[in-house]
Amino acid sequence: MIGITLLDRYKIDSELGKGGMGIVYKAHDILLHRAVAIKFLNADGIGTEGRSRLIQEARAVAQLNHPNIVSVHDAGEVDGNPFIVMEFVEGKTLKEAAAPSISETLNMAAQICKALDHAHSKGIIHRDLKLENIIVTDTQTLKLMDFGLARSSDDSRMTEEGVLKGTLAYIAPELIQGDPASAQSDLYAFGVILYELLTGQAPFQGTINTILAQHLHGVVKPPSEHNADIPEWVDKLVLRLLAKRPEDRHASAKDVLRDIEERSTAPTFASLISIAPRPKNNLPTQLTTFIGREREVEQIKGRMEKNHLVTLTGSGGVGKTRLSIQVASELLADYPIGVWLVELAPLTDPALVPQSVCAALGVKPEGDTSALDALINYMHEKKILLVVDNCEHLIDACAQLCDSLLHACDDLRIIASSREALGIEGENAYRVPSLSLPNPKSGLHVIEESEAVRLFMERAATILPEFEMTEGNAPAIAQICQRLDGIA
Repeated sequence: MIGITLLDRYKIDSELGKGGMGIVYKAHDILLHRAVAIKFLNADGIGTEGRSRLIQEARAVAQLNHPNIVSVHDAGEVDGNPFIVMEFVEGKTLKEAAAPSISETLNMAAQICKALDHAHSKGIIHRDLKLENIIVTDTQTLKLMDFGLARSSDDSRMTEEGVLKGTLAYIAPELIQGDPASAQSDLYAFGVILYELLTGQAPFQGTINTILAQHLHGVVKPPSEHNADIPEWVDKLVLRLLAKRPEDRHASAKDVLRDIEERSTAPTFASLISIAPRPKNNLPTQLTTFIGREREVEQIKGRMEKNHLVTLTGSGGVGKTRLSIQVASELLADYPIGVWLVELAPLTDPALVPQSVCAALGVKPEGDTSALDALINYMHEKKILLVVDNCEHLIDACAQLCDSLLHACDDLRIIASSREALGIEGENAYRVPSLSLPNPKSGLHVIEESEAVRLFMERAATILPEFEMTEGNAPAIAQICQRLDGIA
């Protein structure tokens, strides 16, 4: 196969590996200039069922669009040998990867839950979830693959009830008894995976008949009996996933994820919160006092509760950047995954806007993945606040990027600053007013309460610490602030 071009488009470069279902090759997509993986089903004795199964896999996974699931791009057949074309992912399977720590395991578990929740919401059951079918990349991103036994939950034609399919070590008790696969049977397999990652061994071992019997009737030892550092709540989570009856397990992968996220951020688990070691924000330390703007800050925070994008507009020097950073700093607690500032003032090439956002978040596109796709993969289902500063000279590129990100990432919020609005759907434009100005004819006490004057005095004190406002110089200071039009 090496060197052959399929469908005048996919040139096969090398073999990646062999398995029970066939051979996987690395190939080059000539049309889109990207690396892909092509999987051929075993040709010997493949029959009608084998071809149907491969097409079934392609159809099932093609419905899914999630950063933790390997994407299917295409499918076809050459000389009677069916194949599918998949996203090429560099990394190792969880079976090959080094033993993870408890915190790393919980991070991996959360990613698996998100992938399963997405698949199950589309009515798709994996049916062969195991360590060998999960890839971990260099950035510790997990990718579920090989839905070779997957089927839509409403497609009963692809298998006969009572036929045992799947991998023995991970098979749920109800499947052994001939019941149809379900989200709960996937969760059982997930429980076995979690047990293996935590303890380094499977919950059930022995001969085929012994393992089947243990799935049906065996008592599972708590993972902490193998590793005393495992918290009690993790024991309970795993044992519930491995319950014999489907109704005794979690109702959904989303419920498992919620349990992990709530427990892993509790004070008693603080020692294990090394899942995301990066800082939660890159906001600059402000060396000067934030003067006034209390009303504006509250108004913008209120708009952030109702809108995914709030754009601060106004003339240059009015204080859009300082105000956006202040609002973002007061919202840090609402965005535990991160608040990230993207400074575009030095940028001149519109094409580099996505890369600038990647750099701010520490996201590195892998292989032929575009910067935009890498951002979507990273921010999908994460609650993140972006502060995109100085958009006016790159207005079209910023508008396009923000629109794409907001449509793909439901929990993303953006504060943008620009001399003009971005002009995209769902944007809420907030015009930043000048600081309140004094009347030079007002008395000292009235003038010194003006926001513009307070800012002037703050900045003046950094240069001339002994400078004070008096009845004599107050009108002159007020006139200076008026001439500056209250800009910050």
